[in-house]
Amino acid sequence: MKKMMKKMMKKSDKGFTLVELIVVILIMAILAAALAPQVMKWVGNSKKSTDVTTYESMVSSVNLAVTKDTVASAIKTQAADITITITSGADITILPAGAGVTALDTELQSYLGTTYKTQRAKVSGGSYTIVINATTLIVSKGTTPTSTMD
Repeated sequence: MKKMMKKMMKKSDKGFTLVELIVVILIMAILAAALAPQVMKWVGNSKKSTDVTTYESMVSSVNLAVTKDTVASAIKTQAADITITITSGADITILPAGAGVTALDTELQSYLGTTYKTQRAKVSGGSYTIVINATTLIVSKGTTPTSTMD
């Protein structure tokens, strides 16, 4: 009888019971449900900070580019102000077309690399602008990531 009890004890000591596994899974599900909103908030905040960094980098590069004589003279020949738009759904656009935009684009490529125009806003629906006054060469922030975020 004792040998049979020992064998039964050894068999029942192996692994977890189904009830124990269900309890562990239930606890994990409750923790995941409680933490999911916070994790989504962290992801959203990281996208926002990435947009701010990208935007500020672009503003600095544009400010630097317009100080170049060749770019400045080309921009001054533009009939209208130049608007640079960074959006979440498309590549960076620089409008209107003209010699000033071409010179600015070439200079920005030398600072930021040839792929700078493929940068996009990370926040869904985000759209941020930089405006260059064609007469005074003053670079102003249009719609900024910080002004459009909660």
